[in-house]
Amino acid sequence: MRRGHYDEKQLESVLFLPPAASISWEIMAAWEGPTAAAVAEGKQLYITLVGGGNSTHCFAPLACSQGHRVAILTRRPQDWATDGVEVVNDDTQWLPITKMEGKPETITSDPAQCIPKSDIIIIAGVPIHHNPALLRQIKPHLPTNKKVFIGSICAYGGFDWVANRELGE
Repeated sequence: MRRGHYDEKQLESVLFLPPAASISWEIMAAWEGPTAAAVAEGKQLYITLVGGGNSTHCFAPLACSQGHRVAILTRRPQDWATDGVEVVNDDTQWLPITKMEGKPETITSDPAQCIPKSDIIIIAGVPIHHNPALLRQIKPHLPTNKKVFIGSICAYGGFDWVANRELGE
């Protein structure tokens, strides 16, 4: 099992989590379209996490624990254990659990294996200077039959401008 070990400040700054043991998707319910409706109704989504850093280690078990299908798109899939991903929390006053585990259904370096299925794509903690190349890499695989939400956990550096430039309006 690939493990991540994080303290309160790391989790808070990476995931913007509320002080609870579940992911809150309420902010997404204000979005429009079928994906937003699915989130609001609590339906299972296909979430692709791009990158293999700390953010992915935190977000993958959280999304899996909420019943979502999770894929990890990383340049080094061989470095990931096949039995799952785990995050350990030392601050149970902030988050009342000590450990959360999840098993992504796909860990790959090939965007064709996960991007076409995606409802949500999150660039998870990749250094921002890689964002343009990553967006160009996933663009040919984006589904055209549905709206896909694309975001970045580290959204500084004009991510929205870069995404518009690389993916089009």
